[in-house]
Amino acid sequence: MATAKKPTLVTSARSTVAESARLVQEQRDALAKAGGLLKPGEIAGSYSAARMLSTTLGGSLRAITAEDLKVFAKNVKALGKKFTGGITPKEAINLSAPIDRQRANDQIRTAVPMAHKDGAMHFVTNAGPDSDKTRHHVYVEFLNYNAAVASPVKPDQIVRQLYEGRVRFRCDCGRFTYWYGYLATVGQFIYGDQQVNFPKIRNPQLTGVACKHALRVMQQLPSPAVRMRLERMIEDGRQDAPGKVRAVTVKDARAIAEAQARQAAWKRNTVESATERAQRLAQQWMAKNVPAKAKKKAVGATPAQVAAAKRKFTTTVNNMVAMGMLTAKQAKAMMAKVGG
Repeated sequence: MATAKKPTLVTSARSTVAESARLVQEQRDALAKAGGLLKPGEIAGSYSAARMLSTTLGGSLRAITAEDLKVFAKNVKALGKKFTGGITPKEAINLSAPIDRQRANDQIRTAVPMAHKDGAMHFVTNAGPDSDKTRHHVYVEFLNYNAAVASPVKPDQIVRQLYEGRVRFRCDCGRFTYWYGYLATVGQFIYGDQQVNFPKIRNPQLTGVACKHALRVMQQLPSPAVRMRLERMIEDGRQDAPGKVRAVTVKDARAIAEAQARQAAWKRNTVESATERAQRLAQQWMAKNVPAKAKKKAVGATPAQVAAAKRKFTTTVNNMVAMGMLTAKQAKAMMAKVGG
């Protein structure tokens, strides 16, 4: 029996765009037909208990109460204050859920820029190992695009304002649609269709911001391959009429995908929050420098000097734990190295 041919991640730009459009329409149809959705007006007070909708607020599935609606409204209000429209890629990574960052690192190896149009770029990522999909589509709109196009500065000198500036984004995966679509809508950083249905089952606390596919894209924005496409996007904006789609060739897209797959294990390609990066760098520095220095100082030192050095080291490590630069487990391991 012949083995089924594995679907190709990268296809032509035309088929990629067509597939994305089809998936978007399927999501619209699914949401339109879905029952049990919690509408904005119901959170504000028009909800009828006769609907018997459920939530996982508190950790278990149960019927929604009047008190739950107050918590939902409070969460929405707090979310609205946190975001002012758009989000930077660094913020998307820093505010993401740890599980999504872990999945991005373990499962999502590629984020290929396939096409751009009027300040928005269409990326294709691989799907996770347990998915029935081959790829997912992530769109990123760069909110500094018009300013970059109007600027007399050369594209390679102003492109940083795009990949470090505020963006809007969306992914066609279920995680983004049902966990983060509403949150991105309230936070004003969703690209495309608004998601007005409160995630009462999947994310009632409104935590996290991005799925693993979007996180891989955010991490790849400063990469040479994506940066080059962003520069081209600025150039096209200065020369062409609005609304024109510029696509990457299949050959170039596959070259980008292959390079990203080869570089997946590189530390600089890790999706990590600012706190995680600080912890990693602090741990590396402490492991490399502090034990050696402590041992060097201990040679020929009096017991009192050794004890004082250990106290100083302990204080430093505890301060780093308090600042979130080290975990308690990491600190314990470091203390063990110097006999603390």
